[in-house]
Amino acid sequence: MTADLFIQAAVTWFLLLSVATLTLRATHPLWQSGLRRSALRGQIAPLLIVAWAPAILATLMLLGGYSPSLLAAVELAHDHCPHHAGHVHLCLMHVSAATMTPIGAALLAGWATWVGSGMWRLVRELRHGLRMGRTLRILEVSHDDEGTIIVDAPSPVSLTAGIVRPRVFMSRSLTEALSDEQRRAVVAHEQCHARERHALVKLVAATGALLHTAHVSRFLMSELSLACERRSDEAAAATVHDRVSVAAALLHTQRALASSSVALLSWQGKLELRVRSLLTDGAQPEVRFSGVWLMAASLACAVALGHALHHSVESTLILLLH
Repeated sequence: MTADLFIQAAVTWFLLLSVATLTLRATHPLWQSGLRRSALRGQIAPLLIVAWAPAILATLMLLGGYSPSLLAAVELAHDHCPHHAGHVHLCLMHVSAATMTPIGAALLAGWATWVGSGMWRLVRELRHGLRMGRTLRILEVSHDDEGTIIVDAPSPVSLTAGIVRPRVFMSRSLTEALSDEQRRAVVAHEQCHARERHALVKLVAATGALLHTAHVSRFLMSELSLACERRSDEAAAATVHDRVSVAAALLHTQRALASSSVALLSWQGKLELRVRSLLTDGAQPEVRFSGVWLMAASLACAVALGHALHHSVESTLILLLH
């Protein structure tokens, strides 16, 4: 019985996951501009929630589908399963024998292949980042009082490396090319990346984004990168008290990037948008985003629609389980 319940729940969850993923892809034009505005304000929470939205929605819908049997188990609702025998029941009390049909097996195999290939790409990127961090540590010549590691590299280097214990790296050639104020801006920018562990945030988001279609996944990671950069731009502006100097440092390092065949400058993404925001928008207070209330409202909707979910999922499970 336990094995049958596990198979039933797993197949149902992946079915609902497919529905959530395709729905988010179909509605992408409706919510992409809102996420772009959040990214320009430096808000990371909405992007993380959307990255994990397929898994969250599938789980909430699964709970909604099981809610009639959960309510019946505590005698808050009528147990209707005995009145319509003869098909797979999405129920915790009357678990049907669960043997996957070829369609169900194909669904699980497809998701395993999709997620497995994405995880492999993610692991390769992590390994590349670890190798780069080890190489930069070998090139270390000194570190300043702020903890920035100065490396002896002829090409421009300005980045934060590390997932759990991020460190800030800058090349001696770049520090010599920047004014004192520009250098403070660059260091403050990278220290914000390290302090808020943006690399770890991106890893968490990238793991959730594996469940999206490729188009939506690329969009989410691009906007998350922009949000991290905007947060760090604002941190730099707050440190040097001059937004123009931060914009000048951005443009200066961009010129260094253009003049070098090999450059490691992690903060150059979407430069035009970032410079425009720095020079025209002023410091924008972050709008608080409560994911807890959103989850609670979503769960309430899933339970309210429990009977509809229950019967529609049961009808589909006939194709996937017998």
